[in-house]
Amino acid sequence: MIARRPEPAPERTSANPLDAIGRAGVVRTTPLPQGPPRSVPRDSAIPHMTEALDADTMRAVLERTHFAGAPKPWQVRRCEIEWIKYRPGKNCAAAYRVHVEEPSTGRSSVQLLCARVFDPGGSHAKYAALHPDELVIPEAGRAVTHVPELDMIVWAFPNDGKLHALPAFVDEERLRRELLPAVVESAAGPGWTVTAMTRDVVQYVPEEGCTVRVRARLEHTRTGERQEHVFYGRLAKGEDGAETYAMMQRLWDSKARKQGRLNLARPLLYDPARRALWETGVPGTASLEEDLAGPRARALLVRAADLVAALHTTDVPCSRTVEVADARSRLLKMKQLAPQVSPSCRDDLDALVDRLLAESERLGEQPRALLHGDLRLRHLLDDGDDIYLIDMEKVCLGSPWRDIGSFAAATLYKGMLAAVPVPVTHEALSTFCSAYATRVPWPMSRAVVSWYTAVALVNERAYRFVSRLQPDKVELVGDLVRLAQHVSTPEGIPWC
Repeated sequence: MIARRPEPAPERTSANPLDAIGRAGVVRTTPLPQGPPRSVPRDSAIPHMTEALDADTMRAVLERTHFAGAPKPWQVRRCEIEWIKYRPGKNCAAAYRVHVEEPSTGRSSVQLLCARVFDPGGSHAKYAALHPDELVIPEAGRAVTHVPELDMIVWAFPNDGKLHALPAFVDEERLRRELLPAVVESAAGPGWTVTAMTRDVVQYVPEEGCTVRVRARLEHTRTGERQEHVFYGRLAKGEDGAETYAMMQRLWDSKARKQGRLNLARPLLYDPARRALWETGVPGTASLEEDLAGPRARALLVRAADLVAALHTTDVPCSRTVEVADARSRLLKMKQLAPQVSPSCRDDLDALVDRLLAESERLGEQPRALLHGDLRLRHLLDDGDDIYLIDMEKVCLGSPWRDIGSFAAATLYKGMLAAVPVPVTHEALSTFCSAYATRVPWPMSRAVVSWYTAVALVNERAYRFVSRLQPDKVELVGDLVRLAQHVSTPEGIPWC
């Protein structure tokens, strides 16, 4: 018998949650291949992870728990795993797209659920501490369900165990009434009201964050003047939003931005009660990610180098830092974790990590710069005339070669996935690095860039596959390790 906790009447009843988020806004646009992942690590701290990552098992579990009970029991026809996040020795979370049917009427529905699997007994205290007064009851099933025999808590979108403001954030009516007035006043000044708007969920990562795009038509209550604006809101689980907003404000007020050398979104406000950061939309698309060999690619890469150099040489306060020690610690974790998911990579990874750790002692003194922290092609938007830098949540102080290495690793990875010819990728990186070198006061260091590129291939690119347990990508872990081995040699980065 599954113990159930009474749920109070909701503040608002949602229709099908996928009406609010849309297929493209979910973590993945297509589900992961179904059935158990090819390699689910045995983790004594999370003994029920195997059941949670088996779609057939979860179909039966969800039917008898989350969708059971009067007055409207639902049958689960299909369960697809959309997303996985694994924290070794701590917990595992998974998102499911569940197709259900009401037997009495034949009515069907699709629900997005997120389940977290805890250590033995860990779910009880977490469930007892919930405050369900703000929950939204979905069309089918419950808002939240405790499955104690699996040490699991299941949430139905738009309810989320970490993003407590998500129901208001994705609901157009509540968004317009509760959140947008302050955003509009910050963007346009007092006296403006929203006369029409649309809301799109750009991205939703369970328990991590949600980004919405709002297109709003405004009218001034006194003059009748009209304006149109695009706003982006980013909801996050932690307290870093306040620091991110403050950093974006400093960058917006910087000389580099005012001189047109640093293009980025204008920060509008930070809502601490909801942990939501709002900014203006910037024009453009990630055209470099789509085509590194296009007719405008070289000019865009040069402008991107200008932009990154402007950020790196901007002198503004920043409390967040990254050190070589952080990379070393992450390498050691990957050395332990990756072979559990991809056993064939063990020997190559052990040798690579040992060598990178030894080389880290000989990197020498490095410049200190303001880094983007997640530099890659998709964060450079092209509007046809210029380049904009977006997603500033990880701005920090550190070695500029860390950003350059991350950018190189992400570009090599993108080229590998898209089967871009290696000479094309190398030429793109050569264009970027050559332009960057002429715009910063420090000389390029091939050895240090090589080290950071290899580290990023392991700690950033391969780690994503390992922590997400993606069965269609796990075999790429070995490919990334071998690529890191190559780029960590003197001849491995001909672009620098």
